[in-house]
Amino acid sequence: MNTPVKGPNAAPRQSKANGTQQKVYQIDQQVASLTEQCHALARLHMKGILASAAFTAQTVKLNGQLTGLRNERRATLRMNDNDDQLNELRALNDRLTGLNFQDELNGELLRDVVQSIVPGPAELCFTLLDGLALTEALPNMERRWKR
Repeated sequence: MNTPVKGPNAAPRQSKANGTQQKVYQIDQQVASLTEQCHALARLHMKGILASAAFTAQTVKLNGQLTGLRNERRATLRMNDNDDQLNELRALNDRLTGLNFQDELNGELLRDVVQSIVPGPAELCFTLLDGLALTEALPNMERRWKR
């Protein structure tokens, strides 16, 4: 769902998104700096200024730091994706809370929350806008499809 978050929780979520972007930016800056250090070491080694043993030791150290930063960046982005999915689920829950599905289910509600409906031999699979898939068994449908 690409619905903007409204209400009292809007500011903290926006602030968290900005915090995540800031953290990723800082990690990117550190990665750029370490990458430049690796290039500088390579240039010194190629010119014969830096011995092979020292070059190898420093390169291994820097590559380890780079790997750690890249893993941290991926984890930060993955946490942000999880937060986005949780926010979408909360918005869906807010939309559905209090509805009596026997009386109030209508086409507008379905358009608001269902991305697709895929029929199967004995079930329907509803994919909601946030990606959550729900399968509903249809009793006795296998016999109807086989005819």
